[in-house]
Amino acid sequence: MTADQFQIPQYEVAPEKAPFWRPESLNPTVELVREIRTVERDIENLRATADSSILDKGDGFRNVMSYLNRLIGVEPIDNRLSNRLIEAEANIGGQIFASRPDGVIEQRFWYFGDSDWFYEMKTPTAVQHIRYQLAEDGHLFKLIDGRPQHLNTDEFDNFIDATRVYRQKISDQLYRRAS
Repeated sequence: MTADQFQIPQYEVAPEKAPFWRPESLNPTVELVREIRTVERDIENLRATADSSILDKGDGFRNVMSYLNRLIGVEPIDNRLSNRLIEAEANIGGQIFASRPDGVIEQRFWYFGDSDWFYEMKTPTAVQHIRYQLAEDGHLFKLIDGRPQHLNTDEFDNFIDATRVYRQKISDQLYRRAS
């Protein structure tokens, strides 16, 4: 047996072995890279200045417990604030998109950190994660369940728009809610 017997017939190279796709037309301009980096810094600043009262709004017991935990410096390990903030942001991020693809029962979108953005689609039978990563050199990569995939122009434009809307929505619906 030879290695070419295991290749997917319609591809020259199996997608999981192919290098990241870097067409010049899909590379963000310097201005777009700067804007995305600014969005990422803004989100990280919102998280850094947040406290658990943002998440516990409307629940008096949780507000008291959050205050006491902060007072004595205890934050339960399984309930870390940063993870809870990202979870809340992801749910808000899923509302950005006008419609769900067929068969999708839930969708979420969030910024994780280190220029990693995620889109999650849940169907009745599976969960699919799409990771968008803006590399230091300004290239935008797309990985579906860990495999590099092509990023078309429409999806690229939608990603740029989604990052802008995401920052605005989480700022309005989550972080300003506490004030």
